[in-house]
Amino acid sequence: MADETTPHGAALSILRMIAFSEGKNLNFSSENAGAPTREWLLWTYAQCLQIGVTPKDVSSVLGWPSPISRVTKA
Repeated sequence: MADETTPHGAALSILRMIAFSEGKNLNFSSENAGAPTREWLLWTYAQCLQIGVTPKDVSSVLGWPSPISRVTKA
């Protein structure tokens, strides 16, 4: 049987691994302790999706700024 993983599915799996390794809570329960921000989720998923679409671009994607460093102060 052929591998049927899509780039989007791979990106979601990678996102979950990164979240786990960084101590981010992705459990969608009533508690949000340790939950990532919306910006962290979207930015990290975008990085993961880019890797899923073009795996050879890992080094350039690793050069993207961290979602934490992109947060601006009001």
